[in-house]
Amino acid sequence: MKCYLISLLFVSTLFAGTYDDLYTLKTTPSTVVQDQFLDGSFLEIKRFNSLDFSTGTLSESSEKELNTIIETIEKYTEKKEKIKIKIIGHTSEKTDRFNPITFNKEDSVESLQKSDAFAHKVAKKLEDNNISKELLYVEYRGSKDMGFSSVTQEGKDLSNRVMVTIYVNEIDKIQEIQEKDSDADGVFDSKDECPNTPSGVKVDEKGCPFDSDKDGVLDYKDECPDTMVGLKVNEVGCPISMTLSLNFKSNSSEILGEASQKVLEFAKFLEANPAYNLEIIGHTDNVGTNEYNNVLSLNRAKEVETMLLSENIDASRIKVLGKGEGEPVATNETTEGRAINRRIEVKLFN
Repeated sequence: MKCYLISLLFVSTLFAGTYDDLYTLKTTPSTVVQDQFLDGSFLEIKRFNSLDFSTGTLSESSEKELNTIIETIEKYTEKKEKIKIKIIGHTSEKTDRFNPITFNKEDSVESLQKSDAFAHKVAKKLEDNNISKELLYVEYRGSKDMGFSSVTQEGKDLSNRVMVTIYVNEIDKIQEIQEKDSDADGVFDSKDECPNTPSGVKVDEKGCPFDSDKDGVLDYKDECPDTMVGLKVNEVGCPISMTLSLNFKSNSSEILGEASQKVLEFAKFLEANPAYNLEIIGHTDNVGTNEYNNVLSLNRAKEVETMLLSENIDASRIKVLGKGEGEPVATNETTEGRAINRRIEVKLFN
């Protein structure tokens, strides 16, 4: 008898280490579904010794094992690990192994119900210890997986058990593992809005290269990285022209208000980029005669030139033109359109 009990103990201990989830399971007496964990891949699968329900209730030794399970779960949750906990109920078989007529029958409803009850008792104890129900996956298999020999009553009783397994960090749910950074810019592909950034280029949080001067040419391509806002640039980010939206008094070349500040900012750009020469072109709306507007547009261009000269921009770099009302960029039928047409354009050359 001692020899027999030792063999039973050995089988029970070994079972915890070799228990395999590759099976189909019965979730109701009439439904068979594929185990939802089969397609998962995990960093760690933590199995425990079986919880003994041989007497119909959890044994004292298994109460201690359950406490160990609870403590282990708490450690994982404290570390913010993503876990799933599978609880599977099992029972002894209800058919007669030595009677071929009954042995091939489906597992009885009673076996399924008993294994379901065992599994839910364990789940309830976990919930009572503040383990979230969302982490628990409860299954019952009746006598499908006999843990011990059914030759003796002791063996049958020991097959009444619950297996608990913790699945830690499902790989296809962990961004740090699944994610790739194909262009090696420090931003994972799933968040990278510019996935083909050249090696070594600095990027923002979206994985896109910077355009510091907001001229539409990325810094790593920009040969003129400090272009003034508003300047039109070529393919390498260097200025070619701009429009200064300047307000003038009616029938006057006097620059009004904040428009003067725009000219001063432009002067700073020219001072920092001495390679550029410029052409200042004045335009008017269609109010007044053509001859008058030609003169007015030229005077307005000269007014801008005067301001630039006062900021120590060399006169040899500047050419002024007046084109009157001949090149409108908006309708002259409205007040707003005419205001747009009264403008100064600047073309840059190097």
